[in-house]
Parts: sequence; structure tokens; C-alpha cells
Amino acid sequence: AVAFRQYMKTEPGRRRVGGVGLATPLVGDLMVQSAMYRFSSNIALLLKSGIPMMETLTALKGVFHSSPIYRDALAAAQGRVAAGRPLAAALEETGLFTTMITNMVRIGEESGQLSAVMEQIAPYYKEQMESFLAKLTKMMEPIIIMGMGSTVAGLMLAIYLPMFEMAGKVH
Repeated sequence: AVAFRQYMKTEPGRRRVGGVGLATPLVGDLMVQSAMYRFSSNIALLLKSGIPMMETLTALKGVFHSSPIYRDALAAAQGRVAAGRPLAAALEETGLFTTMITNMVRIGEESGQLSAVMEQIAPYYKEQMESFLAKLTKMMEPIIIMGMGSTVAGLMLAIYLPMFEMAGKVH
């Protein structure tokens, strides 16, 4: 556990574990939902505050400081936006942002209301993330109960087996 924690403090460690996490079925879905929530809520807040798009994207890279995969995707998107491309197309090219986010960013850019659109979508992703966590914990309950049962059974055997062996040796 200590070695894993130390490994996660390094950039290659976060990158490798993040890549494996995104590829894992349940964990990856949760990571994507969480990233989309953080992206949409933070971009809405920053743009609503009047911060220009390029500075917003720089600040968003800081929001994803612990996720190098999304941080690199935002850096690539920032470079494309700086070259004059729309944000929606830049996010779509990274392949890490959901279709819903890219479509909503496209709608927000076309209407000139990107912060308002992102403000509307952030609660959706928060709700998705919370319901997914609830489902995940429901799925883990039987595994936890089985683990507790085996632990109790092991303790009971450790206590009673020596007693039975001693009773069997008495004539």
C-alpha cells in the first residue's frame, strides 16, 4: 500500500494507473463521469466570472492536476483553440470527452451562451456520478458480506478447533 501510494505521487504512476482505470469497465465509467462533472462545472464558473477562454482552459488544466490524461487532453485542446479551432472540435479530437459534452459545448459556442449551457449540464453529470456510486456500492454489498462471513468463520475455527482437539485427546 505504501509503495503504491509513493508510485501514485509520481507523474508516470498517475498516468499509468489513470490509463488502466479508464480502461476498467466500472471504474472507467466513474472516472469519466467525474471528469465531465468537474469540467462542466468549472468551465461554467470560470466563463461566468468573465475569464477569457484561454485563461479558462489554463485554469482547467490545474483542476485536473491529479489526472495527467485529462490535463494533457486539455492542453492539446487549448493549443487547437489558440490556433482558431472551436472548443467543441478540439475536445472531440482528444477522444476523452463524452459526445454529450462536445455537443453541448458546440451548442453553447454557437449560441454564445457556453457558460449557461455548461451550468445546465453540470448537475446532470453530478447526478449521474452519484447514481453510479450508489449502484456500485449496492453491487459491492454481497462481496463485503461474504468477506465478513469468511473472516468470522476463520476466527471461529481458530478458536474452536484447538478446543476440539484438546477434548479429543482426553481419555
